[in-house]
Amino acid sequence: MKKQLLTLFAVLVAFGLQAQESFSDDFETYQVGDLVAQTNPSWTTWTNSPGSAEDVAVTDEDAYSGEKSIKFVAASANGGPTDLILPFGDVYDTGIFNFGQFMKVDAGGGAYFNFQAVNPPGTTWAVEFRFLSDGTLEVNSDGAVVLTANYDHDVWFALNVDIDLTNNVWELLIDGDSQGTWTNNNNSIASMDLFPIGIDNGVSSFYVDDIFYDYTPPLNYTLDASVYAIDMGPKNIAGNMVEVTGRIRNLGAETLESFDITWTNGTVTETDMVTGQSIGTFDYYEFTHSVLAEVLEGSNSITVTVSNTNGMTDEDDTNDSKTFVFNGVIPAQHKKVYVEEATGAWCQWCPHGAVAMNNLDENFDDFFVGVAVHGGDVMEVPEYSNGLGASSFPSALVDRDGNYFNPVPDALEERFYNRVVVDPSAILDIGATWDETSRELNISVTATMLSNTLGDYRLNCAIIEDGVTGTTSDYAQYNAYSGSGVSMGGYENLPNPVPASMMVYNHVARAILGTYEGVPGSIPNPGVTGEVYNSTFNYTVPAEFDADNIKIVAMLIRSTGTVDNANKASISEAVANGFVGTVEANALNTIEFNPNPFKDEANLYINIEEARPVSMTLRKAVGQTIEFREFGEIQGEFIFPVEAANLSNGIYFVEVKVGTETITKRPVV
Repeated sequence: MKKQLLTLFAVLVAFGLQAQESFSDDFETYQVGDLVAQTNPSWTTWTNSPGSAEDVAVTDEDAYSGEKSIKFVAASANGGPTDLILPFGDVYDTGIFNFGQFMKVDAGGGAYFNFQAVNPPGTTWAVEFRFLSDGTLEVNSDGAVVLTANYDHDVWFALNVDIDLTNNVWELLIDGDSQGTWTNNNNSIASMDLFPIGIDNGVSSFYVDDIFYDYTPPLNYTLDASVYAIDMGPKNIAGNMVEVTGRIRNLGAETLESFDITWTNGTVTETDMVTGQSIGTFDYYEFTHSVLAEVLEGSNSITVTVSNTNGMTDEDDTNDSKTFVFNGVIPAQHKKVYVEEATGAWCQWCPHGAVAMNNLDENFDDFFVGVAVHGGDVMEVPEYSNGLGASSFPSALVDRDGNYFNPVPDALEERFYNRVVVDPSAILDIGATWDETSRELNISVTATMLSNTLGDYRLNCAIIEDGVTGTTSDYAQYNAYSGSGVSMGGYENLPNPVPASMMVYNHVARAILGTYEGVPGSIPNPGVTGEVYNSTFNYTVPAEFDADNIKIVAMLIRSTGTVDNANKASISEAVANGFVGTVEANALNTIEFNPNPFKDEANLYINIEEARPVSMTLRKAVGQTIEFREFGEIQGEFIFPVEAANLSNGIYFVEVKVGTETITKRPVV
């Protein structure tokens, strides 16, 4: 039986004496009912309050070894109040760290614990272990799930985490079987936090016994460079050319001055020669390779190797290479993912939401529409913020799916990928007229149906602005990342709060023009494949807004309230697209194009009750004009044939102008 032990002893290794630290606790020396942190100074609580409600009592209800263990039960769906901390005695970012404990999770609920990367607790999470009620264990690093495993309820199981901090290799084992390895974004460890919370259903009850950890410092080499990390996301858009980025670490006593960095995907191999460096022991070199890698559909594998270290071969070749596997995603045609982020200048954690939104804009602009919905500050639009109804900040919705979440960069990107593959029901186009003097903006949102729809589908329009600044303290952004050492888009190097003179806000919601729910009746029920429906909106851009930074946002909202598809356009882009008005019913009774899709020939049917000048333009979807016809002033029923002989397969626009109004059909060849 393990006894409580905290020792420091020396072990002889190849290059000298290495100090090793170890600790274990099986709770057999406590009395039943003892509060662990109050009884044993090796433990504490989240707020360093031993003996408080955050402390946990020793129980003899169940145990893996002996008769005693500790039991955690969530008092509410929000978890806690128990919040027990096991400090590891220091902050470790090199060497080997091994952790283990036995756990038993009661049926119907889950469990939770995390490792803190630094001191004090609450500064930076290294990794979270989320035990779901269905027997799934999610390992979450910096907001992204890096590993999943399974566990059994109502039985004791051994959970071990073996960590090579020097080379940033983390491994999870359950009952001695490896569940996989990962590279951790925050590669240091300072303490463990046991906190009862049911991640998926609010229910948590579990036991812990026989906890231990041990730490061995790293071996000492004279010359040793390692590939410490490959910093590429787990997914990317197939066809993109992406940067190969990562970090090289000096694990030797000799300063690194030069080395080669090579990446290969098995087909292409590219090498950069790095010179003129001065990288000290345990320091890092962040690299961005000069040659981009193409993202292929499906699984991609990139291997990065460091070699020719200071013109020589280093002493440990086991850490010279690292392989990263990621997935190339094929987006659904015409799909753009709609993200609404609840944020506020007063919110100290909101900078990570802004960073996440900017990252998607930078990397996936063609597939992403983002709106920063401010609440409680001078940029708030009450109609929009009340409609979003966020109860915490920052939080976000993707395509209004109802699942609010904390938009840390990796989490937001993962949800983006989950949605970008979903086929939309319609293509959305944005047109406009713009009067620079009156600043009046007339907007048309046109939906060309790609599939039949049933129910109350609606079009909607919002206005956002990038590059928003202010001069008063109301525009200062509170910033929990200031001085944290946690990389967060540069906010770690800015003060708290960030003064208005240094702040620029993007994606700022300025108006929601069709109410939060959209325009009733804008899509008929049912909506018909190939048909074109549109709504028009009017907005006067306030003088204090920069029209050059304004974007018009279009949405197609399902009857469930979720967003089916979205689009965005600057004012100049929308004007170039052309305003599509709604033709008066007494002027244009019907306009039809069929069959659609067509192979050889189709007909455009027009029925005009009042005489009007009529013209027709046939364009490719990319904007190229194929044919233009002027029919003069006409009245009555007309049929105009359209031949497919000279048309390649694809989507086309047929724009019929009747007087001053335009209506669009979108045939498919």
